[in-house]
Amino acid sequence: MTNDSPECVIALAFGYRRAHGKIVPGPPNEQIAEIVQRDFAHLPKILQFEVADAFAKLDPEPVFRIEQHRSGSYLDTREVLFQAAALCKKSGWTTVAVVAHPMHLRRVTQCIEKRGLRIDTEQIARMSLETIDFDKSSEQSWTRSAPSMLVHETLTTALYKAMRCI
Repeated sequence: MTNDSPECVIALAFGYRRAHGKIVPGPPNEQIAEIVQRDFAHLPKILQFEVADAFAKLDPEPVFRIEQHRSGSYLDTREVLFQAAALCKKSGWTTVAVVAHPMHLRRVTQCIEKRGLRIDTEQIARMSLETIDFDKSSEQSWTRSAPSMLVHETLTTALYKAMRCI
């Protein structure tokens, strides 16, 4: 963590919906996109694709879009942040702002720091106080309620620690 100003913003998705066979962002990702636009309009943006799709409805600005896993099928937090860190290093960015659901934020920040990037401390404190909804219609069951997310984060954090991802 640092008090340095961020050089880019990384935003992670929180669930998604499906409409007519296609993945659509859903309300939590729309809220995340609004925070990105409101707080980080001046910074380069690295956005998970559900957030990028929601952001495109607010602002036509080009973004770095993380859409697929390099070698697997499920685009998880670890993979999004691996790709985001590679983009940061390629661009010379060392300090980042992070936008994610507050219940996802701790694991996200641990993954980012493990990748050698610094995170704006004040921005993380503000992000932890943001209100981002759960989505009862999400395809990902753990993003439908706080109790489900708590169980998911506890288990996934333990897995990431065992895998030395955090």
